[in-house]
Amino acid sequence: MRVNPDFPTIRQAAAMDILSESALRTMYRRGELPGFFVGNHFHINRRLLLEQLDAQSRANTENTAAPLRIAR
Repeated sequence: MRVNPDFPTIRQAAAMDILSESALRTMYRRGELPGFFVGNHFHINRRLLLEQLDAQSRANTENTAAPLRIAR
């Protein structure tokens, strides 16, 4: 099967070191993975996935930007 870098399968995306295959499959099961089927193969929209991960990363950074206070 030919690899289209813009629309890889889950296994191909894992080989690109985007996320682990396990993490991608978990996202797929939860309905969180942007993509579509071609026959029996699910193809990820790589651009949308990277945008989604970037947005989650920014949100996490904003939530943790305040210094932590330790209760004594």
